[in-house]
Amino acid sequence: MYESQSLDQIVNGLADLAFITGAILHQVPVHLHSQPVEKITMQLAASQSHPLLANLSSNSTKNTAVHHSLSLPSSPFLISDILAHVFVVPEQSPFCGKADTPSCDGWNEACYPRTQQIVCNDDGLTASFIHSGQALAYLPDG
Repeated sequence: MYESQSLDQIVNGLADLAFITGAILHQVPVHLHSQPVEKITMQLAASQSHPLLANLSSNSTKNTAVHHSLSLPSSPFLISDILAHVFVVPEQSPFCGKADTPSCDGWNEACYPRTQQIVCNDDGLTASFIHSGQALAYLPDG
C-alpha cells in the first residue's frame, strides 16, 4: 500500500496509523494529527567492486564492507564522475507508486541526468546489481 492509499484509509476510519512523506503532508485533514517520525536521507550506494570506488579502495586500507553509502554533498567524487556510471532505478516510486515521473527514486534528473540502464522494482535484484558492481543506486539510508 502506498502513502496516499494509507492516508485514505486513515481518513475513512479503516486504519489508525499511516506513514507518509512530506510530499502529501498538505493532504492530511486538519482534524487529524501528524507527527514527524524520521527524516529519510537519500544516499548513493555502490559496492567496493564498482569502478567508481576502485581508486578509493586501493588508496585505503583493506575494507571488508561490500557497500558504501555516500552522502552526495560530502562525497569525495565529482558529480561528473558519478554520472559516468550506470544506475539501477525503480520503475515506480517506492513511496507513492507513481511511475509517471522522470526520477522515481528522488534523484534530481533535471539537473543531473544519469544513465538509467537498469530498471528494477525488486529490492533483492537491486541489491544484487549494486553488490556485483554493475550499477550505482540512489537509496534511502535506513
